[in-house]
Amino acid sequence: MPSETAGPAVHAQSLLRPDERLLWATFSKVTTLDKRGIGAVGGKLAKFGKKNLDDFLAALTDAGDADPTPVPDVIAFYRSESDLAYQHGRRMSGLSHGLFALTTARMYLAQIGVHPGVVLDQPAPQPKPEPSGKKKGKFASFVDDMVQTGKDVAAAVSTDTKPARKKVAVHPIYPRVSIPREQIAEFSVESDGTVRKVHYLRMELVDRSGFEFFCGVVKEREQYERLLALTHGGPA
Repeated sequence: MPSETAGPAVHAQSLLRPDERLLWATFSKVTTLDKRGIGAVGGKLAKFGKKNLDDFLAALTDAGDADPTPVPDVIAFYRSESDLAYQHGRRMSGLSHGLFALTTARMYLAQIGVHPGVVLDQPAPQPKPEPSGKKKGKFASFVDDMVQTGKDVAAAVSTDTKPARKKVAVHPIYPRVSIPREQIAEFSVESDGTVRKVHYLRMELVDRSGFEFFCGVVKEREQYERLLALTHGGPA
């Protein structure tokens, strides 16, 4: 039996069209909607009952698997319910097993089935030494997973030797939303907080609503700079 679930890139490949290329993909445990602007109450704080922004960011950085009030790793922000992010995000809000994948043609959002569908043999990654002085959360390697998957596939195709392999579970994918590139205005790396500064990738749509990706990697700006480079087609 497989000991772990295949990474987001492996799952995302199953929904690719012939005319598009996968740039990056990430799992999402908690996706939420956040109304902002005039009439909004507390922005990011309102949904979680936090007293101030630093309390919200503390929850992001300190929350464990047993946290009774999980904070989101993807936020769909909007000003009115006619906004694109609200229309797209409401179809992912409340799902505990989500997938966000950016391709050269679109951003697509999907639900991951709870029970594995198939089992694959995948090249086993070589262990990497952890950088000293840094402690990564459960989702902290989501960019590395995306990059490593591409390298493993390329190595398997281009070499005659068979690398060590491991069994991984691939879950069924249920497409929920497809956001065409024409609706996406820009991507940027942003940060929040005064005492505890965290970073995230912001995807703004043409109507100024959009999505913010935290995914647990909140302290390391370089991870998001890499993700932004992948967003623009940079090398892995």
